[in-house]
Amino acid sequence: MPAKIFQMVTVLAAYFVLTNTVLAADRTSSILLLDDSTIVVANSHSHTISFVDLNDQANGTIEIGVGKSPQTLAYDSALDRLWVTNQAENTLTIISVPDKSVEGQIETAQSPFGVVFDDSVAYITNQESNLIQVFDLNNFTLIASIPVNNSPRGMSLSKNKNTLFVTHFSSGEISVIDTTDLSVIKTISLGSRAGLTQAFVIDEVEAVAYVPNTMRNSDNQNLVFDNTVFPFVSIIDLNELIHLRGDRIALDIIDKPVGMPLEAALQNSILYVANAASNDLTIIDLKSKKALAHVEVGSFPTGIDISESGGEIYIHNSLDGTISVMDTDSFIVGSVIESTVIPVSSAVLNGQKLFHSSDDTRMSKDQWIACATCHFGGEADNVNWFFPDGLRNTPSLLGVTDTGPFHWSGNLDEIQDVEDTIRKLQGGTGLVFGSSNCLPSCDTAEKNAGRSSDLDDITAYLGSLKFSTAYQKSNNTNEVDSISRGRELFFDKNVGCSDCHKPPFYMDNKNHMMPQVNSTSKSLNTPSLMRLSISSPYLHDGSARTLPEVLTAAPLNSVHGVQESLTSQQLTDLIAFTEAIEPPTQMLVEREYSELTVPQKFDSLAARAKVDFEINLEYDDDDIILKIGYRHGANVETDTYLVVEDNLSGKYWLLDEFLNLNDINVSNYTPTSSTGGPSYYQLYSFPEVRVANLDVAGQIFTFHTITLEKGASPYAIESWLSYEIDELKF
Repeated sequence: MPAKIFQMVTVLAAYFVLTNTVLAADRTSSILLLDDSTIVVANSHSHTISFVDLNDQANGTIEIGVGKSPQTLAYDSALDRLWVTNQAENTLTIISVPDKSVEGQIETAQSPFGVVFDDSVAYITNQESNLIQVFDLNNFTLIASIPVNNSPRGMSLSKNKNTLFVTHFSSGEISVIDTTDLSVIKTISLGSRAGLTQAFVIDEVEAVAYVPNTMRNSDNQNLVFDNTVFPFVSIIDLNELIHLRGDRIALDIIDKPVGMPLEAALQNSILYVANAASNDLTIIDLKSKKALAHVEVGSFPTGIDISESGGEIYIHNSLDGTISVMDTDSFIVGSVIESTVIPVSSAVLNGQKLFHSSDDTRMSKDQWIACATCHFGGEADNVNWFFPDGLRNTPSLLGVTDTGPFHWSGNLDEIQDVEDTIRKLQGGTGLVFGSSNCLPSCDTAEKNAGRSSDLDDITAYLGSLKFSTAYQKSNNTNEVDSISRGRELFFDKNVGCSDCHKPPFYMDNKNHMMPQVNSTSKSLNTPSLMRLSISSPYLHDGSARTLPEVLTAAPLNSVHGVQESLTSQQLTDLIAFTEAIEPPTQMLVEREYSELTVPQKFDSLAARAKVDFEINLEYDDDDIILKIGYRHGANVETDTYLVVEDNLSGKYWLLDEFLNLNDINVSNYTPTSSTGGPSYYQLYSFPEVRVANLDVAGQIFTFHTITLEKGASPYAIESWLSYEIDELKF
């Protein structure tokens, strides 16, 4: 073998050892053990992360600001960096672990939640833009954006890193993504009533996954606290990629009633499920599907991690700013570590805890349901529910203190009137003594404000809620022009939209008689139009799935008055404007850093290459036909080198410039080349390549692929942009 080729193969082998030792984050989590002595946690309500020294719990915590509402984090051990998603400001913060400092930030699509790594890229779920973004780990370049269904949230990566599983928070769906071509290959449904779906816990040995979720009994026309929602752990067959409906675990049957199972962790055949609203753990023996223990923890647990030894479980109590440490032999919480002091008023924090709790008997009976069950984080569940005054679509509570009266019927004149909902729907004893002050109706009885500090605190919490930072503005000229034309139509007196939907909140704080499909009329409160694009379905009963249905479907087309007077293009323009309506500045989260500074890049470039193969052993006797697909994302022109290794015979071949496999001793070898652009990820299908007259039975072929800047030496590892290994066995 020539010296240079031997050098290349030697470097390949050395680099493989390095890349194979990278510890990749394989599932989304708000808490992460970096090693036996250090744990890091995302403090979503403090806008920080904390490094906790487990050997010095009293004095060993370092807290640094990252961005607004950090949700999950992942550790890149190769570069000693943490990536943190900041959901409220649409950014990723990159942290230097040795320096405990912010290296920089990357802008994302709307509402990033989850982050996981494979060996070369980071996958990010963007909950409000319905995308999985793929970033290069070394250089932070956006390689791809994968469209998925609504509200992608949690993720888990298979052990071989070929499959990414994504949970959908509002629908209970699971997107299955092939990481080789970055496409959705299947969508698994947990049922039309499933929701609050975040964790996806993979058991590689049993080839199943466990998914905590909440079933919403939204068809029920006689809502009572204990027939409204049900806590489950669903089970997915990873071989068939199907939901094993008959095998799901009903947590209210095997355990005490619990509220909002949200996160989970697996240790051998034991599953630990964190029930966020009821502030406890359900510990399940998966062999018998029975509960081993029920453990009380802190307020609103949202993350779990297990020590390397398996002796301790760490539970992140997000609304306490603490970590509960539980012994896995005794199932006893031995200590509680403070990770942060949440920097809000005691009134707002108390109101937030009450709002998200089913553990307090004043708020809920039997730990069954919390305000946050339908209004997680103060937002909406996108579900229609039957109430005494009819079918009602759950509204978002963002900006609610400025958009009264409240409820679709406008029958609450103050937020404190939710006392009636707490008692009647949630089964709680209530936060005030005596009457709920809702007889004969909430808006005519005495005021509830001032009767209970706890009830006033819930109002204070809701008043503190803000919309995420301003959306990225489109630079598409056609879209900008359409929005501008739509704005003129919206405020045109002949069209009449602004008669009821007045800035700045795009509502008028009034009720109006609205025609119904049964030829009657109903008094309904004018809804705000802020952030319409994420609040479907529409109308009080959720009967309109899209905005065109709101404007054109009978009987409301007569009220909105646009079906006959507007052309199709004008209707499109009007919808474009309404979807672009932003809340006023005072309702928006401000970014932690006024300017985004991309972290120091590992290289000046970014690229990724994959090689796919099809083998036809029946073609022309024993000839092998290779169909090679080369996937590439880069910002410069690149060269790609392919070395094919026969592991049994020790032979090597190169793919030459004519796309033929030749012996390794060719003297003038030219690599294949291609040109890409930023955020560019494309499949190149090469012509068939024939390897003639080989006896392949029992052989193993290893394909080594290097991508580097055009003209750079393939023998210098520092010039490589990407390196991939694929193996075929016969």
